Amino acid sequence: RVVRLKGGDPLIFGRGGEEALHLARHGFEAELVPGITAALGCAASSAIPLTQRGLARSVTLLTGHLQGGEQFGGWGALVAAGHTLVCYMGLEQAARIEAGLRGAGADAALPVALIVAGCSEREWVVRCRLDGLSRAALALEGETPVLIILGQVVALRDELKGLLGALASRVA
Repeated sequence: RVVRLKGGDPLIFGRGGEEALHLARHGFEAELVPGITAALGCAASSAIPLTQRGLARSVTLLTGHLQGGEQFGGWGALVAAGHTLVCYMGLEQAARIEAGLRGAGADAALPVALIVAGCSEREWVVRCRLDGLSRAALALEGETPVLIILGQVVALRDELKGLLGALASRVA
């Protein structure tokens, strides 16, 4: 028996599908155990509602990791949709993400959160605007894992964090 333990949802940017297909194609049985993907877990633990009436009707999960010279050309569609973006593995590609979104017309003041070590005891959040994403990412160089959330919903974090903290202290 071999166990490949991976945090989160192994089928969301976790190579779980690739690995399961490889095993199945070579006659091995495998079991996939579902988990909560980082986008949902990190957003909840850092008090960022990925969808909020009037601000975001949808969420798009994307990867910042590009393979061998691959270029992403869908920035315009992401900006036009006006929803929340959650970028996995985007720290090293932050300058490209910033340039791509800005080049497609995204507002320089778009709120951004970089969540370091989400859902763990050492979780912390760096807030910036889209036009400061590459600088914020440089300051976090060497930190892992980092999830990037971009959208108007990020602006609600401070208010929600304060309210949720006040509620938690009343319960305790």
